[in-house]
Amino acid sequence: MSPFESEPASLGQVFTKGENPFPISKLFQPFNFGPFPHSHRIVMAPLTRMRADSSLGSVLPQFSAKYYADRASMSGTFLISEGTVIAPYATGRKTVPGIWRREQVKRWREVSFLLGLAAGYG
Repeated sequence: MSPFESEPASLGQVFTKGENPFPISKLFQPFNFGPFPHSHRIVMAPLTRMRADSSLGSVLPQFSAKYYADRASMSGTFLISEGTVIAPYATGRKTVPGIWRREQVKRWREVSFLLGLAAGYG
């Protein structure tokens, strides 16, 4: 019976050496996502930050690559990038990053490259 199914431990209860009265949640246990091993089950959800520079044509800001790499620096982290517009007529906001122009693709490649380095794939 797990500690969650039994009565709560009293303040005076003693546990034997090596016994863990607080088991680790599945959230923090390793698992494989396809061929990729992960050290936990926490995922960074896709979030559109609307920080693209509209004066440069919806290009991600310079700091974006470092922003994502910082979040991928813990081994086994799984990230899903932010919403990205595929054509200028497909956006509702000028500050959402795009991926239809050479400059936009270049910036996303920088993000991908640093993510690969941070995750140990580069």
